[in-house]
Amino acid sequence: MVWITFESEIPSQIKNMVQEYNGVWTSIFTQFFANMKIEKIEFGGINGYNSNDWSGK
Repeated sequence: MVWITFESEIPSQIKNMVQEYNGVWTSIFTQFFANMKIEKIEFGGINGYNSNDWSGK
């Protein structure tokens, strides 16, 4: 699992986009997030696929 924290709040229009495209990643999403600055990225469950350890590393 990956947690991405952006510097600014994600605009509310993302909800409509997810519903319109059924949650499928498209070039529209790429363009939407292209100029958003990432504050941090955390990884969980990196001890293997079947690991129960979901803590950030």
